[in-house]
Amino acid sequence: MKRIRSLIIFVICIILIPLLFTACIQIMPQPTSDTTEETAESVEEDKPTEDEPEPTDKPDSTDPPQESKSPSSQPGATELFLGEPIMVDLYGDGTATQIKIIDEDGALVLMSAQGSVENALQIANIPAGYLTNAYYVKSFDGYPFVIVSYDYISDDYETKVFTFTGFEPYEEFKLPLYVTQINEFGFDAYGYIQAVGTWAAGTSVYFVQDMIEWRGTYVLDKDGDAYTKAITAMNLPVLLIQNDEDVYTNLAPGTALSFIETDGESYVWFVLDDGTDGEFYFEWDSDWIEMIDGVNAYEYFEELPLFG
Repeated sequence: MKRIRSLIIFVICIILIPLLFTACIQIMPQPTSDTTEETAESVEEDKPTEDEPEPTDKPDSTDPPQESKSPSSQPGATELFLGEPIMVDLYGDGTATQIKIIDEDGALVLMSAQGSVENALQIANIPAGYLTNAYYVKSFDGYPFVIVSYDYISDDYETKVFTFTGFEPYEEFKLPLYVTQINEFGFDAYGYIQAVGTWAAGTSVYFVQDMIEWRGTYVLDKDGDAYTKAITAMNLPVLLIQNDEDVYTNLAPGTALSFIETDGESYVWFVLDDGTDGEFYFEWDSDWIEMIDGVNAYEYFEELPLFG
């Protein structure tokens, strides 16, 4: 009897356990779509976020940066100041040379040095205060120059150009004007010159390899305050350009001439009021007076500007 009862209880358990398991599953709350979305959002919020990288400027190119060069190691002009040295590479071979201008015993001196070896060259026997401007120039084709302008007497200027043998400077050229503009190709100069009168004038000089190229002429400043036409006071022997031909003649007294150009040594180019071009010739005597055919040049004109 007990055995039958045990068997009945076993069978009932076999039947009831699955039913109870199914009922429990149905009773448990099922996740809805909203719950799923909230859970996903919660998981996403809990997930650590990475900081976005700061935007960076991209280089213009992928080429490695180039080393900057000092102004004095490439073509161009570098201004020199009294007592302030600059380091330069004279010939592009990497050898450093120090260049400077100093006042030594009341004179302007150009110094150049490599290591402990120095060279000194007197520029002018004038005080440093008369220095107008100075430049170290590496020309466009790679040659070194030093250009120095100074006022040796009131408004009487001079410019000297120096170049180098090795690293030793020497004087190459000079002008009775001062530098107004300069670059790796050459420079412009301006000032007063004396050539049958005193005239404001300008000229241009060019660097050609290790030499100076100059036309040898000064162009008179017709817009300058001191400019005036010249009026002949006596017959003036001249060369006129008429119909593309050279005509030697004399200009009568009272003829007006506009001086245009001169070399400062032997001729003056002029234009007459009717547009005719011409020139006359002069020479300097032993007293540095301009002479025309053995006569003081100033006697040929009624009045000429003369000062300085």
